[in-house]
Amino acid sequence: MKKTLMLLAGAVILLAVVLLLDKKRDASRLSSEYAFDTTSKADVNALKVVLLKDTVSLQKSGAQWSVDPDGFPADTGKVSKGLGYLVGLQTKVIVSTSAEQSRLAEYGLDTTQAKHIEWKDGKGSHAIVLGKTSGIDYGSTYWKFEDKPEVYSTPGNFTWEISARPPDWKDRILFNVDVKNLKSVSVDWRDSTDAMQHYKVAVVNDSTFKLAEPSEAPAVHGVAQAIVSQCAQLSIDDFVANNDTNVSRIRLDTPMVAIHMEFKDGTSRDVKGGRTFETFVYVQHPARKDIVKLSSWRFDPFKKKVSDLMVVAGPAPAVSPNPAK
Repeated sequence: MKKTLMLLAGAVILLAVVLLLDKKRDASRLSSEYAFDTTSKADVNALKVVLLKDTVSLQKSGAQWSVDPDGFPADTGKVSKGLGYLVGLQTKVIVSTSAEQSRLAEYGLDTTQAKHIEWKDGKGSHAIVLGKTSGIDYGSTYWKFEDKPEVYSTPGNFTWEISARPPDWKDRILFNVDVKNLKSVSVDWRDSTDAMQHYKVAVVNDSTFKLAEPSEAPAVHGVAQAIVSQCAQLSIDDFVANNDTNVSRIRLDTPMVAIHMEFKDGTSRDVKGGRTFETFVYVQHPARKDIVKLSSWRFDPFKKKVSDLMVVAGPAPAVSPNPAK
């Protein structure tokens, strides 16, 4: 009986040792699963992506990212998301240890498909090559260190989100508009005959609008509401290329449309659009000298004449010649 208890106690101790070793092994495997410090995203201050002839460089100053070489503000949400993928790259699954070009091409890590990526943080710089998404599960991506042959498969389908084109990283917001804070919207626009049209819509409350210029009158609710709501839809759809010849013909000195927004907090915003080319209106960025492109449909709700905004009075009720007594 005593011998049996001793054997049982020994077995329990052995089991505990095995479980402890397994736990340590799992913890070690988990800690080495990531190639980089996953908490370092906030410390990254520079990012560069190269794909063949395309190159983009991003720099961080304070909390704001910008795109070189013009210093245009970057979409901080997109940058944060991209950096999250990079610092989260895993080394748990090795799919190849060969440096042969044919094997690299198999994983999209050859020179024609590979994205060469470098970022810097407080501890130094990191350089990797990002390949293609796995064709097996479409839920993992191939990558390698720039100076090492091993190819890894890491969870996630994200290579398309880390672009080497500068426009893809630029912030497409002209400015934030809180429609509830709008006090009035003034619009000047040129019709098909180049005649200038002007009106001003005032916001009385959340559901009531009036025509304030060129004369005061009740405004058609649906038309006025569409104008006010559209102020929040003015965002950038594309950026002007260096060789864009349309820039010299956009007539920003005599704009085709000019929108002036006044807010209840005393601030104001202006948008001036030039001529339309290929469905894009060329607009000078309100806070910069850059010319950007907005889809022409964004301006359609503003192109109203005063007659479109004025409430048309109905016919007077008929009066019986012989009213009943």
